[in-house]
Amino acid sequence: MRLLAMGILLCVLLIQSFSLHSQTSDLRSAFLMGKDAMSIGEYTKAIHHFTLWTQAMPKDASAFVYLASCQARMGLDSAAITSLERALQAELNEVYLIEQDSILKQFIQSNSEFAMNLSSAFWGSDNAWDAYLKNAHEQKDKKRFPIGFAEQKRLARYRILYPPSYDSTKIYRAVLLLHGNGLEPVFMLKWAERFALNDHIVIAPEAPYVKFKESMQSGAMKLSGRGEDQSFPDSLSDDVIQHTAEWYHSVLNHARMTLPISQDPQIVMGFSQGGFFASVLISRYPESFSTAITVCGSMFPEGKIEPILPKVKSLNRDILLVHGLRDKTVPISIAEDFAKQLSKAEINHTFIPFDGGHWPPDDLIDDIKAWIESH
Repeated sequence: MRLLAMGILLCVLLIQSFSLHSQTSDLRSAFLMGKDAMSIGEYTKAIHHFTLWTQAMPKDASAFVYLASCQARMGLDSAAITSLERALQAELNEVYLIEQDSILKQFIQSNSEFAMNLSSAFWGSDNAWDAYLKNAHEQKDKKRFPIGFAEQKRLARYRILYPPSYDSTKIYRAVLLLHGNGLEPVFMLKWAERFALNDHIVIAPEAPYVKFKESMQSGAMKLSGRGEDQSFPDSLSDDVIQHTAEWYHSVLNHARMTLPISQDPQIVMGFSQGGFFASVLISRYPESFSTAITVCGSMFPEGKIEPILPKVKSLNRDILLVHGLRDKTVPISIAEDFAKQLSKAEINHTFIPFDGGHWPPDDLIDDIKAWIESH
């Protein structure tokens, strides 16, 4: 009896194993079967196969896009919008699949009001197509530049750019990268990617103050370190700059605790208003930074940088100034005056004026990268 029972159990297990194998095999091929059916215009069959596939593979965002495309072609409006939303929930990286699908674009634009009422994925714009693409790209950026939070007086949010061949067992240097007025971290990190730094983790914090009017008008977050839209009295300007400096510094401290970053002094680099705060940080926290890089950096008297430059000199810190000769936003004279202050304080610095406006040309990337890697 025992042998008979064991035999029956073995048969049951074999049947289950065979059934599971067959099911898995069918489901694996369902994606290709759906693509094949879609290519010859058999959209009902394609919907069937893609539905099977997404049930088994709910994280396959691209399959949801193909499913939505077929559903749109068959007039299944509600189902198509649900599939597009599921694609975002599955962290869609292949945004081009949507951008290149003229049928989906036409479908979404002709059903804008319906799409916006049905799904929050289409909110944020008068045009549902633009809203969905914006949402998709933000999802992609979130995965590309993961978010960290550093607790200070408020929560200091920042984005992270890991080296191309990141190894969590290795200790890295850090670049604290500060964006300009009305910008945000991802804008700067897309530029920083072009440096292809192998030994540095780039940390890009958000400035602490939201520019409400510009944010509402553009439909995107616009940030500043000086709180222009907060109606602060002039008497608080010094405190606002100090608070922002503390905010940025707290991000570096948090990153050191949570990421494999050395305890040595790190690098601070900023563009425009971020360049101003790079100067503020190295003057107020020279023990934390080995160098500062200002790219088309502005300057405000409330920073009170010049009186504390001797501390920068005492720790032998140096500064790289990069500025456009035809910069109409922050005139070249601002950088020239700051260079004179550095010379007077006997601080080592390099001044690179370039033929251009308020953004560095591509041919300066190698110079800036070499400066970073030498520190």
